[in-house]
Amino acid sequence: MHRSDDRALAELATHQFGLFTIDQTLELGFTESVRRTRVRNGRWSVVHPGVLVVTGAPESAHRAHLAACLLGGDGTLVARCPAAWLWDLPAGRSGPVEVVSERWRRVRRRRIVAHETIDLSPSDRSSRYGIPVTSPCRTIIDCCAVLHPHRAGAMLDDARRRGLVTLGAFARRVDELAASGRNGIALARDLAAERGAPPASVFESRLLLLLREARLPPPLVGHRLTIGGDAYVLDFAYPDRRVSIEADSEAFHLDLEAFRRDRRRQNALVLAGWTVLRFTWDDLRSRPGSIATQVRIAVSVVA
Repeated sequence: MHRSDDRALAELATHQFGLFTIDQTLELGFTESVRRTRVRNGRWSVVHPGVLVVTGAPESAHRAHLAACLLGGDGTLVARCPAAWLWDLPAGRSGPVEVVSERWRRVRRRRIVAHETIDLSPSDRSSRYGIPVTSPCRTIIDCCAVLHPHRAGAMLDDARRRGLVTLGAFARRVDELAASGRNGIALARDLAAERGAPPASVFESRLLLLLREARLPPPLVGHRLTIGGDAYVLDFAYPDRRVSIEADSEAFHLDLEAFRRDRRRQNALVLAGWTVLRFTWDDLRSRPGSIATQVRIAVSVVA
């Protein structure tokens, strides 16, 4: 065994809270015999099957979280309230460790709760202190399955204040995950809606129901058109009357690029002779009659 191998392992362990895996030792040139000898003489200690630590490295919650991820293998992330703890969000807690992966190794370990899911997108994956962890947005959505609404709301508001999550991104991810019927998705939808950014599917269904009850013709949803060579997608549209209905929300004020895109689109529509009506979630809940009246005037339909 060369000293360079020991130096490489020491550097690796320094960035992993003293941890390393058997696979990593093999990649660095350590043989099975050397590994067994070092475990036997106490230089290395076994944390989990396949996961080792330099003896004497300080124990910590961070080390426990990374060890669980190393046990789970590539793609394993700290999740739920332990993930919230890593992001310093309210109601987060460090243990027991909870992890999520597409397929968990069939190993039972005390103080590790493992979840499996096929609904992890690249945007759900992040890192904190060198530990694989669900993104703040996915963390809050998952925590909605286990937290009281007030605590989940405080978590979302704190993440927004710190710039970890935008309301628009949160609502979109909630909408994407809703099809799987996962626990907590109803609360996540309510949190987005209460803050002025209901998931698109919720706003859409409520508006279409309102217009149907007002005996107005249904608009096209997600209508696409091109103006001056630029392509646009309208939330709701009556193309024959050149009327566009936009679902306005606080998300536009929190997502600067979305705000700018929205204004460019509105200017293009107005110059092309379209009437643009903007309604908020609060309008939909508190003033549905006003919405119906304005749409009726815009499309010149007599009830």
